[in-house]
Amino acid sequence: MTGSCSSLVADHFLGTAVDGNVHGQLDVPTPLADLLLSSIMIDTRLKLVADGGKATPLDVSALHALLPLSSFASSSTSSPAVFNSSAPAAPAALAALKAHNDRLGHAKEDVAHLSARDLLRRDYKEYLVSGRRYGLSTVPLALSTLLDADPSASLAPEERVARLVDAVRSWMDERELDMAGVLTSYVHVKRKSGKEGKHRRELALVLRGGAAHAHGLEGVFEALERDEVLELKEWKDASVYGVAEGGWKGGEQGEDRWRIWQQGNDRATRKQVAPSMKSAVEHVVGAEGNEA
Repeated sequence: MTGSCSSLVADHFLGTAVDGNVHGQLDVPTPLADLLLSSIMIDTRLKLVADGGKATPLDVSALHALLPLSSFASSSTSSPAVFNSSAPAAPAALAALKAHNDRLGHAKEDVAHLSARDLLRRDYKEYLVSGRRYGLSTVPLALSTLLDADPSASLAPEERVARLVDAVRSWMDERELDMAGVLTSYVHVKRKSGKEGKHRRELALVLRGGAAHAHGLEGVFEALERDEVLELKEWKDASVYGVAEGGWKGGEQGEDRWRIWQQGNDRATRKQVAPSMKSAVEHVVGAEGNEA
């Protein structure tokens, strides 16, 4: 278990284990060390698991091994030969890395210029389960932000929802998907006061209509609503955007179906949502040969 795959890469080639010492002899170019450190920072923010984050001891040891090989250590007097977990990184190197982390964070969160299609493909994974192909897109915005950003300001709220569903449907056509999920992660901003509230997550799910494509998948909705990990609840903005009771609207038989939920468990990321969806699909259509 580790917070970043890049920490595993560093451990594999450098043999850092969990003591932070570089046991391998691989010559790591400075740009590669910078790249691996960037990935570790993006994935973990170096917030330890014990403090509610994702960084494990392996992530920390990988950082200690890579930092003296990187450009962030250029102002440091520490050398790779003596740098280890018991010999702290030079303050200048750590300060440079933290400043880089701040820049990465701002760049990662700056998605205002992206179209709906770009947001869907920005952080995307695809799966084949029991003969059904589906994708999961993680979006760092609330659905309300996407809906209110629609350039057609004159559209009624429910029409904005329909337009967003159409964008997901177009992505499904492009990827030849039977089902598409959109996972949102955001800090709630109170509409009246404008103050930041709690961290929240939403899940929107669209099923392709037509018996040839979605036969048997309608039960995925109910299966997910029974999932004890995600704890799906009614979408908090359902009434604002004219979505029917229960947080969803669907078409007649043969048309696309979709639902939107609030995640009761706001700590459940794609790493929890994907297995839950896999279980839901297998429950309603049976388990067959699967691949991700």
